[in-house]
Amino acid sequence: MKTWPTACLVLLVSSAASAQVPGFITYSGRLTDGTGWGQSTVLDLVVTVYDAAEGGNVVFRGRHPGVPVVDGYFTVNLGMCSESGACIEDPADAGFPSTLPGQAWLSVAVDGGLELGPLQPIGSVPYAVTAGSVAGGAVVSGNLTVEGDLTVTGRLKVGGRLVG
Repeated sequence: MKTWPTACLVLLVSSAASAQVPGFITYSGRLTDGTGWGQSTVLDLVVTVYDAAEGGNVVFRGRHPGVPVVDGYFTVNLGMCSESGACIEDPADAGFPSTLPGQAWLSVAVDGGLELGPLQPIGSVPYAVTAGSVAGGAVVSGNLTVEGDLTVTGRLKVGGRLVG
């Protein structure tokens, strides 16, 4: 069994053309061996998200069997595979949590080995799983149709035409 002492981790975000917020996050990383070189192989990866950098609680865990690794680079879709390793095909059924704690940290374990460290922080992303709602209001891109009465408290700012 090869050891993977170093992991350079990059969090990418899935893109979707539909208005529905996807229930998964695309995660890419690079595994290197002891010499700093990435290998090309197929590995089983377990990706775990914690609520703290040390001693935290597990927020999410997904087991990704048979992940292609090319020159050390890999990509998995968090939420598409469960902790048991059962994977789904339809992104609409993905199971990544719709909210994360104030801070979240990610780790990777390779082929049943120990988690690689240190844990990597999950930062803000352009298209977040929680983008389906905005605290204290809503952001609308495109047309907004209101059936019934619309009550505005304060000022109403319109960036385009207001059609009545």
